[in-house]
Amino acid sequence: MRVQFSKSLTLALAALCVPSLAAAQSYLPLPQTSAPVYRSTSSYSQYDATTNSSLLRSVSTPPAAVEDTVASPSDQSSPMVGGGCASCDNGYAAPMMGKGKGCGASFGKGCGCGYGCGSSCGGSLACAAGLGGLYDIWGGRNCWYGGVYAMYLDRPREVEEQITVFDTNERDAILNNRSADMQPSDGWGLTLGRYICCGQAAMELTYWSVDPTAQSATVLDPNAIGAAPNLQTSYDLTTLNYDDGQGGGVNPIGNWFDGARAHRLTRDWDIDNLELNFVHHTVELPCGCNCVQISMLGGLRFFRFNENFLLESDDADTTFDGAPEEVRYQIKTDNDLYGLQLGTRADYYHNRCFGLHLGVKFGVYANNMDHSSFIGGSQGAAWVGAGPNANRDFAVHSTETDIAFLGEIDLGASYRFSNCWRAKAGYRIMSVSGVALTTEQVPVYFQDIDGVAEINHSSCLLLHGGYAGLEYCF
Repeated sequence: MRVQFSKSLTLALAALCVPSLAAAQSYLPLPQTSAPVYRSTSSYSQYDATTNSSLLRSVSTPPAAVEDTVASPSDQSSPMVGGGCASCDNGYAAPMMGKGKGCGASFGKGCGCGYGCGSSCGGSLACAAGLGGLYDIWGGRNCWYGGVYAMYLDRPREVEEQITVFDTNERDAILNNRSADMQPSDGWGLTLGRYICCGQAAMELTYWSVDPTAQSATVLDPNAIGAAPNLQTSYDLTTLNYDDGQGGGVNPIGNWFDGARAHRLTRDWDIDNLELNFVHHTVELPCGCNCVQISMLGGLRFFRFNENFLLESDDADTTFDGAPEEVRYQIKTDNDLYGLQLGTRADYYHNRCFGLHLGVKFGVYANNMDHSSFIGGSQGAAWVGAGPNANRDFAVHSTETDIAFLGEIDLGASYRFSNCWRAKAGYRIMSVSGVALTTEQVPVYFQDIDGVAEINHSSCLLLHGGYAGLEYCF
């Protein structure tokens, strides 16, 4: 009887507890829509609490509504994208910050133009661990950027050196090395780069060229030929002989330069620059809309500087047409610099659109120099009249390789006017030491042919000027 009573009491309690458990579920806290909810469409097993059964049944969860879904952390903007900047909120502000939302649906976020790199590289954590960089290099999206620029460069004026005077009064110099001084010269440049390492680095190829128009200056003798004052040269050319083939025989070539009817000086130079750099976005200091980015670079650089110096004299008339009575003194120098460079660049972004930058580069180079000097005319080169170098032509060619240094400072600003386009302008200063300049190859003793062949490369080339252009990320 007691056992039967116990069984009856147990069944009664169980009958009361089952509906109580089912009703208790309604008092559990529901998920908040403000917190991230991650939906799943896979099947799961549910216990049927309304019956006293251990049977399991499979239930499929319906798809979540769009408005109830919250993006995962890897899909959200990086800290650089956030902040209170209302304008220009998507896209890029600097070349090292990943691709923005509005810069091309085929690439997605994080490919090179904007700030983040999580979506295209497997999430921000994968990027920080280096996994994103491997993805970008071996299987990721092609993230490129390029730019085209107009530029100008100028050379500071050299120390004045006399070339032509009236008669023998050297105080009355009327032609010097600065008479054909080069004016600021136009040029152009191109840049092409590809992002690697999850947008935190890039390989960048840069080329620019300046090829100005040759400058010339001409002075004429206002008097009749042979009547003072005559045009005279400051160079002592009496030790070199020449025959113009007009029946006058052999004479010092200085006779064709002194007492001339006209002197003309022509100068020309050109520059080519090619760089291949690895650029690494090293430091990023996020601070809302005011952000600082510091990048380091290292790579290869080729720099070429060619210069031409030409002094012509005509003792018969004022027209330079290659006639036999015309003579010339010509110097050419080529400087080909090959070497390594290191540099750094700091970018400050006031907002999503406007930024300032300051860059510094320095490199050590091997300068392969080529030099030639010639004095003569249409009948060939003049020759040494007497002494140890007698009968040696003044047609000198020599080469030499030595160390050179190149430093560069770049200061500028940029403005992004769309997700993939930005305008850029700046001012550049360059200094190159250990180069051969034409005016430094003029000897004191023209009969010293071996001394003329020795290249003087102790000079320094200073260049400065501005540039402006457009950059595009694709």
